[in-house]
Amino acid sequence: MMDNPLEQSAPKDPLDRVHAFAYDLAWGVAHGMWGTELNLVNSRNNPFYRIISPAKIFDVPSRDSFVKKWGDNRPGADLMLSFMYANSVGRNGNLIDSSFVLSPKALMLLEKPAIPPKIFISYRQKESSAFASLIEARLTLADPTIGVFIDKQIEGGAKWLKRIEKEVRHCEHFIIVYGPDTPNSGTIPLEIAWAEETESNIIPVLHNKFTRKCAGYPEQFKELNDITVEKESAKAYENAITEILIALGYPTLQSPRTHTTRR
Repeated sequence: MMDNPLEQSAPKDPLDRVHAFAYDLAWGVAHGMWGTELNLVNSRNNPFYRIISPAKIFDVPSRDSFVKKWGDNRPGADLMLSFMYANSVGRNGNLIDSSFVLSPKALMLLEKPAIPPKIFISYRQKESSAFASLIEARLTLADPTIGVFIDKQIEGGAKWLKRIEKEVRHCEHFIIVYGPDTPNSGTIPLEIAWAEETESNIIPVLHNKFTRKCAGYPEQFKELNDITVEKESAKAYENAITEILIALGYPTLQSPRTHTTRR
């Protein structure tokens, strides 16, 4: 079940606000709180939306959880139209006292988290570079707004260790690609420690015949639900990436195989 996005804070970034606002409206539709038709009206020169359901009209400001999150600073109808989250059915294109209908694009936002997650991919370069890069590419393809950091993004001349620490400490999800040679890395234990300190969601991805029974598997990871690449093949990689997407909060994707927590 999807978490209630109206209980989350509205993002500060202007573009993120547009996406989140459309998501919230779509979420309300999906949960029977209102219909897909909107009106934009003026109240003392301050435009706000009211939502029309089949039964009655609900003013958005009267919905406590909605107004608590958005207040009077909601993205305008022009932005909703520009991002194709709404289709105008108003008179003569007038945005005031006009009607709108949420678009299929807005409803499709429910297939993604309300706010795109921030992800750090940790890996041992000499054994997992190709797989880590594939994960980065597939996550970005699934959601272009997703925030993925991988060390190849570090600019020349930058203090790479400080940059890595900063990125780890600011990520929500820490994907650690683990292979047989990973325990020999000098940097990865630091990255794991930073992720644990900031309570990031750690997602171990085991490949190249490495399992939780192998020597060097972090003891603290044994409480986590890992994702294992059964064999090094394109299909196995794709299955693992599908499981990663589900773990990141993309609920409409179906896991290609049953996956349960090991005890």
